[in-house]
Amino acid sequence: MRQLGLILMLVALLAPAEPLKGRSVQSLNGAWLFSEEPNGAIRAADWAKAPAPGARTTSVPSLWNCATAPNYRGVAWYWRTFTLPEAWKTQDVRVFFHGIAGESTCYLNGQQLGIVSSPYTLVQFDITKLVRWNEPNVLAVRVDASKSALGGGIWQDVELVASDEAHIMDVKVASEANGWVTVRVDLENTSQKTGDAEIYLDVVEGETDKSVARTLQHVEVSPGRNRTDVLLHVKKPRLWSPADP
Repeated sequence: MRQLGLILMLVALLAPAEPLKGRSVQSLNGAWLFSEEPNGAIRAADWAKAPAPGARTTSVPSLWNCATAPNYRGVAWYWRTFTLPEAWKTQDVRVFFHGIAGESTCYLNGQQLGIVSSPYTLVQFDITKLVRWNEPNVLAVRVDASKSALGGGIWQDVELVASDEAHIMDVKVASEANGWVTVRVDLENTSQKTGDAEIYLDVVEGETDKSVARTLQHVEVSPGRNRTDVLLHVKKPRLWSPADP
């Protein structure tokens, strides 16, 4: 099938008296601090809390091999300080790493969030209970690129995402030549109560944004992870071909 766009919304009220605020994103791309890690000279617990003395500025996303440290193949650290909007206080907050080259360990305010092992995998960490309000937060990433063929560094986007208790975690789309489109939606409910939700799905043409199929599906969202498949049919789909890509 020819390339189509997808508009997906979770329009839900787990507690009808409390309207959803939706999803907010804050990019952490741009200037970060960077420093190589000297062999055996530091404790990870120290550098996880604050930038190293003498750390210099680098750009994210990028590989450090491209500019900051062209010939370096060891371990290095990244730091980024950020504050959060007051409006996010009632929402869940996660940090998304869209790609880190090298075996990486991520920290927030000195607390380990987790490990990133693949440079091509999007990883997210729930930081709701770790963030500080009304003061700066320090995000630190230790990257070991000694065995990385790609090089080293935070080479894809980093962003903070605030969402409601019920939110969309992941989406997978499968389309057939006969016009049927299956959208697998992974939802998460971080509350302790089951609630009703509606998934609004709109399939649009990639070139014109014209709607070619849409649906509104009711789902029950229990605490934790939930998965549902939404099926739509596109009439007279315009199929991809070398002559009409």
